[in-house]
Amino acid sequence: MGEKEAKEQEPKTGFFRRYRRAMIAAGLAGLAVGGFVGYKHFERTGEVKSYQAKTPQPANIDNQVAIGSWNMHNEAAARVKQIRLLANKHRLDVMMMQEVNTEDVQMLRARFKTWNVAFVLADARQEFDSGGYGNVIMSRQKLESVSGLGINGDSVMDYATKTLAEGTIDMVNLDTSFPRSKEAPRENRAGLAATVRAYDGNQLRKIRAVTFHIGGQKDVNAPQLKTVFNWSKENTAKDQTTVACGDLNAGPDRVLVPFAGYGFYTPQTGPTTKNNGAPIDYCAVNNGEVLGTPKVEVDRDFYTDHYAIVAKFALKNVD
Repeated sequence: MGEKEAKEQEPKTGFFRRYRRAMIAAGLAGLAVGGFVGYKHFERTGEVKSYQAKTPQPANIDNQVAIGSWNMHNEAAARVKQIRLLANKHRLDVMMMQEVNTEDVQMLRARFKTWNVAFVLADARQEFDSGGYGNVIMSRQKLESVSGLGINGDSVMDYATKTLAEGTIDMVNLDTSFPRSKEAPRENRAGLAATVRAYDGNQLRKIRAVTFHIGGQKDVNAPQLKTVFNWSKENTAKDQTTVACGDLNAGPDRVLVPFAGYGFYTPQTGPTTKNNGAPIDYCAVNNGEVLGTPKVEVDRDFYTDHYAIVAKFALKNVD
């Protein structure tokens, strides 16, 4: 190449270098902005929304209270009739549910217009097309002092890395159900708490309803279990009974005695799933002497991949 041709080529080469650098910079900036927006969208674990009843009615406050708990396995919309049957069968004052997606929360509000509803988001990455999933507390009475707890699983980056790596293996295996990519990440979980009232024949008593759902994988279950125990303890008070119900994905040997160390009595039940010979769903009670010891039962007429459980108090007069 001659001197004249080299001089003519240099401006073109310089332009394309600058253009390429500008495009790389713009791409990196786009990734940074996209990553930040994605982080803000997905990392909303523990976000709480509380809704008053659409058609408020006076609560039936009597000398008994019944609290139900049921892991819906993302089937709340399909099981509205069963939820209503469960509530009517046991005359539930409070219904707690786990694994409910955000679309189903709005459906529950529409179908249970006389109930007050609170929802905590666990993970927006799970059930992404329906807005994520979490836990619900529904009550015929007004819900007071509603609060939520975010229980962390994998970070957004770790979540994406695990999903991509395991998803690649699923694709190589031509497994379109993508079992490895679904099971690999450790999703965020959550807790939800609210206060309701019960009449013991003498005065109104406060009941703090607490619900939770934690992971079953060994590497996350132990720390998340401890988080639930601590948070349940934080929701206790001398002038109230705290009833903590939910899916702990752990057997009685890892729940009954440890939970007792935090001041909770956990009545034993039978299996709460068809695949385990022991319960993994529980209702534990703190300060039960205020309302009396509850009877906790597993109702096998109501099943997703978990049976529903119900705690019933026959309230007593306490001066």
